[in-house]
Amino acid sequence: MRIVITTPSGKLGQFVVEQLLKEKVEVAMISRHPEKVKNFVQAGAQLIEGSINNPDVLNQAFKGADTLYWVTPIDLTYNGHTNYNDWMLQTATMGAQLAKENGIQRVVLISVSAPVVEQELRGMFKVLHMIEGIFKEAVYNVTVLRPSQLMEGFLGHIKTIAEFGTINRPQNKQVGMVAARDVQEKAFQALLDLSWKGFCVFDVVGPQDFNITEATQVISQGIGRPIEHVVLTVAQNRECMAKAGIPVPIVECLADLHANVHDSREPWVQPRSIEGTCKTSLLEFSRQVLKPAVEQYLAKLKSASTPLTFSQGATAAATAKVIFGNHSSVIVPKQDRESIRKFYCDILGGKITKEENERDFLRLGENFYIGFLYGDVPDASEFLRTARSVWLEIKSDNVEEMSRKIVESGLVRKLDVPDPHLYFQAPGGQCLRLVGIDEDLSFYEGAFDGPNVAKVKEGAKAGFSVTLPDSAQSTAKVASFKQ
Repeated sequence: MRIVITTPSGKLGQFVVEQLLKEKVEVAMISRHPEKVKNFVQAGAQLIEGSINNPDVLNQAFKGADTLYWVTPIDLTYNGHTNYNDWMLQTATMGAQLAKENGIQRVVLISVSAPVVEQELRGMFKVLHMIEGIFKEAVYNVTVLRPSQLMEGFLGHIKTIAEFGTINRPQNKQVGMVAARDVQEKAFQALLDLSWKGFCVFDVVGPQDFNITEATQVISQGIGRPIEHVVLTVAQNRECMAKAGIPVPIVECLADLHANVHDSREPWVQPRSIEGTCKTSLLEFSRQVLKPAVEQYLAKLKSASTPLTFSQGATAAATAKVIFGNHSSVIVPKQDRESIRKFYCDILGGKITKEENERDFLRLGENFYIGFLYGDVPDASEFLRTARSVWLEIKSDNVEEMSRKIVESGLVRKLDVPDPHLYFQAPGGQCLRLVGIDEDLSFYEGAFDGPNVAKVKEGAKAGFSVTLPDSAQSTAKVASFKQ
């Protein structure tokens, strides 16, 4: 038996190839990315390099084949096509005709689930169901698998889950979300099962139906982190995909897909069958796939960041039920925007996570966020240097080097506070204290006498212009000013 696979490196193809090779089946793979399937080639699969819309590639792969596993890839980064639906339809029409001419006897086709009343189909949904008919006309034995919404779609939200605790997408009807691994298991079984004949259709669903809000609650439980569903309109979702760099034709295609589910007047749940119901629950998928992905993202974020974090000692001061959080915001003059960005990003190593016309969201370290709102407000920097100032504490693994960078930047005002640490006023007026990551700061928690209170008061009255006394230049990690 020779089986042709059209997407061997995709989320609906990898497991199928692995299992067929284990069964010693002759596998021919069509792929534009040889590096992604080199392990399969080493294991004995044949690689036909190229695209499935190339007739020469298809003829080479189909020659001598008995069975075809056809999955249309969602990828419009090649050949200059501007309408993905047209490309799918044209490619499938050619593929079905060449399958017939090469004597392929059986086809397992991946399509998509549909509402109970299929007359509502449009866009990508309509095209995929048209493709079912195209293969039905060309090859007698065709099994169509119609998976519901893939659980792997939530992998596209790892960034917002990890950084903001949100899943941002439109609401939809309840659907039986299914894991791609389970869909591949059904495909693998159909490819090796020679008992079925004719045209067969199976809706492939998970064990339980959810809308996105309900799914978010399950995912939150599975990964052990609070997550909220931020409901987007279809238009807002289209805008987000475009900003993420997804090609415009794919954006329109996926937006239309979301609109199908969102706007359908009919239930989006087909009657379940034993053959089409899969075992992996969303809770299990969240624990086994999403949770490790979130943890990996956070670890990468941490390793990629400069070793600068806001002190937990300074922000975790709590009463019985209240603690300071890791989000802050401040309104600053518009003219300070450039210097704020330069200081917090270039000097402190922060990252702008989102920028708008009148607002920047900025992350420092792993998980401290500041929102800068730019407006026509007076420069309040002098006021912020008075006795009412609240110091934000930042930490560095190299205090000496960071102090030099901060002072030499020319962007800050160094404040002569009677304390051994560097105090300064950043662009925008925020007052910060720089300490070491591993420094013993217990005297700020009341363990020792701490800085001389009288001198601190004196400094506050003078705008903190008091020069540090010689005794403050001690190299010890913990220094206290005695009266």
